[in-house]
Amino acid sequence: MIYSDCGYEWMNVQIKLDPTTWAKIKSGQHVKVKGNGWTLEGGGVKSPDDEFFHWDHREFKGGLGKPMTVFMECPKDPEMSEYAYEGILRRDEFEEFEAW
Repeated sequence: MIYSDCGYEWMNVQIKLDPTTWAKIKSGQHVKVKGNGWTLEGGGVKSPDDEFFHWDHREFKGGLGKPMTVFMECPKDPEMSEYAYEGILRRDEFEEFEAW
């Protein structure tokens, strides 16, 4: 689970990755991932029909301690799309769980 610090405007932007994708990121591969989406309310049903809905796209550029971006794409109004995070993937931004 990755919890990027995207500031107050993009609170609770997070993504749960499968073990294979996470292993690729940790090994330093360049990986792009599209999340399940984000809404202003946070929980509940996430629908692209919601005016506040954004797709969350992450790009990992080399693994831990390397550049990572989170781009929030608004399907209703592309001008509302923006980068929510541009920095490095820090240890305090993710939590690892055992695969079941």
